[in-house]
Amino acid sequence: MANIKTKGIVIRQRDYGEADRMLTIFTEEHGIIKAAAHGARRTRSKQSAASQFLCFGEFMLYRGGGDVANVNSVSPIDSFYPIQEDISKLALGTYFADVLYHILDSANPDAALLRLFLNTLYALAYKNIPLEKIKTVFEWRAMSLGGFMPQLGVCAQCGKANAGARFRIRSGAVLCSQCGSRSDSRLDELMLLIMRYAICADDKKLFSFRAPDEVIKRVSELSERYASYHLEHEFESLRYYKRLQDINGFVKGADGDEKAGQV
Repeated sequence: MANIKTKGIVIRQRDYGEADRMLTIFTEEHGIIKAAAHGARRTRSKQSAASQFLCFGEFMLYRGGGDVANVNSVSPIDSFYPIQEDISKLALGTYFADVLYHILDSANPDAALLRLFLNTLYALAYKNIPLEKIKTVFEWRAMSLGGFMPQLGVCAQCGKANAGARFRIRSGAVLCSQCGSRSDSRLDELMLLIMRYAICADDKKLFSFRAPDEVIKRVSELSERYASYHLEHEFESLRYYKRLQDINGFVKGADGDEKAGQV
């Protein structure tokens, strides 16, 4: 039995009972912790706001003999509130949290993944960056940090330098035009540069590159397939995000409404 003081962010929440909430918290020092916030759904509860999805703060937890800790108190640091106001951003943030959940094991801290998640949420909430750009950078970087780094150097079969005509999802490797097959994904030079940048760039410059929207979209389609294949999971949160994008695109194409997708 022990008291735990740690910074963390809520990546899942589930209401239960009359006023309680079960939280999945990605913590700085202890990895994923499941914790019960008793009475968090009551109007005057001090834990109400701090037990919301994507709340980042300093948690005081009490862990007894079971697998679930109790939340004693929370000091919020950032709730990334603009994400909560935009349905597309919220769907994308939910997808990012789901990817992290499937990469991480319980009680397995990973400072680099936590830093990536917080930097990505900051960009999503406070920066004017295209959503597909944020999405594909997060996917490539998270998969690489999580042990699924693709091999983006020479051709994986013949060793030819400057290879990159094809990308094989299964092996996570680039192949030259001679070694690649029709079942492999097409990969042009700019796509390969974006993938390399997303994996290797400094944290502070993670989203500081320019590329045409159509190229970023192709890289994004590739990264989501790569994540789904290697994590062996079809993400409902991703399907929901993509449906919203399809609806937004239809509405904007019909009347130019730039506010589509906001609530």
